[in-house]
Amino acid sequence: MILKKQFIIISAIIIAFTLSIGFFVFLQTQKLEERITENKVTVEIMEGIFELDYLVNDYLRNPGERIESQWRMKNKTIDNLLLLDIFNLPEEKIILNGLRDNHKGVQLSFSKLQENVQNWKQNGTKGVDYEEIQERIVAELLVRSRSMISSASRLMEITRSELLSFQHRITVLIAISIGALLAIIIAVLLMLNKVILNPILAIQEGAKVIGKGDLKYRIKIDSDDELGALATSFNNMSGKLKEYYADLENKVKERTETVPLQTTTSE
Repeated sequence: MILKKQFIIISAIIIAFTLSIGFFVFLQTQKLEERITENKVTVEIMEGIFELDYLVNDYLRNPGERIESQWRMKNKTIDNLLLLDIFNLPEEKIILNGLRDNHKGVQLSFSKLQENVQNWKQNGTKGVDYEEIQERIVAELLVRSRSMISSASRLMEITRSELLSFQHRITVLIAISIGALLAIIIAVLLMLNKVILNPILAIQEGAKVIGKGDLKYRIKIDSDDELGALATSFNNMSGKLKEYYADLENKVKERTETVPLQTTTSE
């Protein structure tokens, strides 16, 4: 039963460790997917802000309903992206909050710009106020737009760096885990070789020697498990056989010594 318990314990350890590694790899894969999603969203935010900035500049050069419609569609897309709560690092959250604030400012400035243009169309004259308001709104719009580009670039730099770093950490940790599992398997194999294979070979060799008639031979196994008990049984058996053969030889010797005396007396 000792060997059976050892097998159960060893199997439980290997299975538990293997499952732990599998669960660890699963968790790291999930986190890696989150990082990849963060990086993908950041790239989409960056592309959207660049397109939005281009549309703003295009609108300033040539105002029109088509460009305004495109701006609103792109603006809505960026709105949805900025509302995603997928960033975990404190710096990422700070940058994201700044992007949200600047984006609201861009929306407000663009609305003011349209309102100023609409007032000019209704009044028929631009006037001094129009030019001043227009310059102030355009300056504010461009500043916020450039600030968004800068923030998005920083966000993309952080997420990409974190993704690469996380990939490296996962590779190292998985390699260490696999190495530890292989070390455990090798240690188990060495232990099995010492506890089971070597004793079995010793018993096999002892059985051959005893089978050839060397009843003085003793199998040397000091373990207290089933194989040790089997070796002890072999040794006890060879000892009893030795005693039996010795007793048998003595009886034969006595009989051979007695028979000639009886024959001489009868003559």
